[in-house]
Amino acid sequence: MGRYHETNSQVADAREYYEKAIAIQPKHVNAHIHLGGLYLSQGLLNEAHACLMSAVHLDCNHHLAWYALCLSDMCNCLLGTRLAWHVKD
Repeated sequence: MGRYHETNSQVADAREYYEKAIAIQPKHVNAHIHLGGLYLSQGLLNEAHACLMSAVHLDCNHHLAWYALCLSDMCNCLLGTRLAWHVKD
């Protein structure tokens, strides 16, 4: 359902479904990846990174999880933002 809503530009609904999927099945790697991608598309880079790191930790051999994580890190670098986990003020 999350992908359906995301495809139809219903971002809030998609986010809700991804979050529900993760709440019901916390080890659902694809739900973490899709939620991370949704966050990334919305410019929520810290949230995207957290979701994608969770996906990688759940399955360190999941190529899409690594790819999406790299994309989120590239966005952070290109935009000159600092991820919360990098900040050491």
